[in-house]
Amino acid sequence: MIDPKLQALIQSVVDCADGTGCDDDLTVTSSAAVAALAAYMESDSQAEYVAHGGSECPHCHGEDVDYDGNVRLYGDKCHHDCKCLTCQKTWTEIYTLTGYEGE
Repeated sequence: MIDPKLQALIQSVVDCADGTGCDDDLTVTSSAAVAALAAYMESDSQAEYVAHGGSECPHCHGEDVDYDGNVRLYGDKCHHDCKCLTCQKTWTEIYTLTGYEGE
């Protein structure tokens, strides 16, 4: 579900684009709407990436991914660099310590 504030910002941009009315703050509103929409899409993309277990590129959804062998540790997190061999984009997977196994 889209946040009501985001929906209102998007609607104001749509209203201006279709000629039904622009307010004086459209420049501010439209840039705020773009930023809010980008943040919403990014969070959705993050959730989708995690749901797929990181098995595909978050940009083009290609499955030909190269995982750098180096894992960097930062406290309770570790970072692992990845590169899509289809679109050549790079990203870093972030893993969080959740527990341990064994005695």
